[in-house]
Amino acid sequence: MKYKTKSATETKLVAKIFAEELIVITPRKRALVVLLKGDLGAGKTTFTQGLMRALGVKKRILSPTFALLRSYTVRAGNFSKVHHFDCYRIGEAKEMNDLGFSDLLKDPKNIILIEWPERIRTILPREKVTVALAHGDTAKERTIEVK
Repeated sequence: MKYKTKSATETKLVAKIFAEELIVITPRKRALVVLLKGDLGAGKTTFTQGLMRALGVKKRILSPTFALLRSYTVRAGNFSKVHHFDCYRIGEAKEMNDLGFSDLLKDPKNIILIEWPERIRTILPREKVTVALAHGDTAKERTIEVK
């Protein structure tokens, strides 16, 4: 699916539509991994904010750039937790194990969001969803593609 948005509000609306699709996913054996790809300022955090609101998170949603990981409790479909990783500052993929990444992958009630996934591509599972965000023709326009 491909979308073109003209504001942060529209980007969050696309994220809500995406969340509604996630909620009805058949139960899995492992966590659902969602890769968030895009340049700086492409809308990854805005998309994540819309997604988390749609999954029922009430608290403020921040990018985990310095913390590397933020976890949230959700009650959406078969999911109970969202773990949001920002890998921008990760030097080597094996650093993710210090954050409990491999254990989080084992729990089918987890959604794992990963910004800057190319930094850890060697440890990503084969089964994943990619959300690619890109700047559009104007300052507020974004293209969002879900694969």
